[in-house]
Amino acid sequence: MLKNSKKAIKIMGVFVLVFIIIYLAASRVISSINDDGSLSVDIYFLNPTTSKLELESYKLKDGERRDIVGQVFSILQQAPKNKNLVKTMNDSITILEIKIAEKIMDNNSVLELEFSESYRDMSAIDELFFRSSLVWSMTGLDFIDSVHIYVNGQELLDSTGEPMGLLNRSNVLIDPQIAPKKAETQEVVVYFSDQRTSMLTSEKRVITVDPNQPLEWYILKELIAGPQESNNLQLIPSETKIQSVKTEENVCYVNLSNEFVSRHPGGAVMENLTVYGIVNSLTELSGVRKVQLLVEGKKLDTYKGTVSISDPLERDESLIGEE
Repeated sequence: MLKNSKKAIKIMGVFVLVFIIIYLAASRVISSINDDGSLSVDIYFLNPTTSKLELESYKLKDGERRDIVGQVFSILQQAPKNKNLVKTMNDSITILEIKIAEKIMDNNSVLELEFSESYRDMSAIDELFFRSSLVWSMTGLDFIDSVHIYVNGQELLDSTGEPMGLLNRSNVLIDPQIAPKKAETQEVVVYFSDQRTSMLTSEKRVITVDPNQPLEWYILKELIAGPQESNNLQLIPSETKIQSVKTEENVCYVNLSNEFVSRHPGGAVMENLTVYGIVNSLTELSGVRKVQLLVEGKKLDTYKGTVSISDPLERDESLIGEE
């Protein structure tokens, strides 16, 4: 009788364990299979206005787990469907290895990702947003519990030099905040159109900047905000959004939303001044010699059919009027 009782208890324990595992697995399914066999998953992008992550739903083709992870990466690399959102994944980032480690004992499936050294080129705040959108997007797959990030063979470290370890929805914020540093003031020069001369004219601004945000971004923001002098005219449409801005090897890559083109009133003179208002403003910075304009991440041959913007542009002093 005692042996039978022990056997019955053991069997009951196995049933309970199986039930718990099934329950936990079912309770964390976030992606779902649609009637057409595709998978639905939420991908997270940045709202630059609110500095918060927002989700968009996408359909993925069902297949091997590595292929599904690859599909999520492809979406993270693309511009989001909502024009008010921007991607967090830098184009220069390269994925060296993808591995899914099954840890059955603790019911934890880990996505191990190794990135190239270019991962470290991101600013602290850009890396924070990318890491958050990556973790929340990947753990939306029902076979991923945590993400483990490596850079060029080394585990990703936090600000104190300690390994970050496994990242998941319990230890990565959906609305990440970065500890504010002491605010800095910076004088910048931005160019607008002088309505009296149809030439470029400068305005000096003293602005408060966050060291985590490139100064180029602030210059573009001032240009979009418009002039402060009554005789000056705005060049960039106010509806224009900054998709991204970065400077590499003295070339500043400016990626603007489609409103930069569609909302501009036109006219050859104003179109030329608009392009070089941006170029001349950014080349006021010592580290910028040329500017490459992009619209929705793509190069255009011309700006509204008049000004060539297919290649990086140098400063043009001849467009600046006497001041």
